[in-house]
Amino acid sequence: MQADLHERARLLLDRAVVEGVSPDEQRWLANHLSQCAECSRYAELSPRTIRALDSFAFDLDPAAAFRVQTAIRVRAGRMASRGRDSSIGILAAAFLTIAGSIAMWEPAAWLAIRWNWPAPAWQIGFAILWLLPSLILDVLLLFRGKWIADDSGNQGETV
Repeated sequence: MQADLHERARLLLDRAVVEGVSPDEQRWLANHLSQCAECSRYAELSPRTIRALDSFAFDLDPAAAFRVQTAIRVRAGRMASRGRDSSIGILAAAFLTIAGSIAMWEPAAWLAIRWNWPAPAWQIGFAILWLLPSLILDVLLLFRGKWIADDSGNQGETV
């Protein structure tokens, strides 16, 4: 419970610097700081740290900034083209599934008649053995980008 009070005090101190805190929170914080040496020390060091960071400045090389912007634009362009390539692949897979199904329907019906299979049996078999794998592949292609993005978060990569 005591650690929660210290955590709350530090959070309020940080918020007070950035956006301010309510009068009730200020009273609680003042009361806590009067009783806690550790948080008082934190309250002293926070403004000093911010002033030190404000005084720390450096000049940015314009060529380096340009290289960073160029690298970001190139990466964004690759990501956009990858999205278009995926869309084209998904459309091609769907088209080939439909075209292949239409082309194979007649030969499958001819075989079913020749082997005396009832119509519902060969049609269900056709759907399971011909259409279902293609449709599963289409769905996998469709969601590939989302799954890659989810997995890359664990490796620190951006897709």
